[in-house]
Amino acid sequence: MKITGKYNFEIKKCEEGYVVTGKTPNKKGTIITQGRTQEEIFDMIADAYMCLFDIELSWWNKLLCKLMIYRIK
Repeated sequence: MKITGKYNFEIKKCEEGYVVTGKTPNKKGTIITQGRTQEEIFDMIADAYMCLFDIELSWWNKLLCKLMIYRIK
């Protein structure tokens, strides 16, 4: 799948943090993700697009994502 082009997503504030909906450049795919903080939402947007395009994450990145999700504040 071609990854070049313009990406369109919308970030909305909700009770628990942020919700994002977006489309791929060819308008054939859709992403929906959420995050609690501004930092987390942009990480989640990147992860959602990577999953959409079947881009594999290294085991290290997967571990860091799990630690981020289950961190204690």
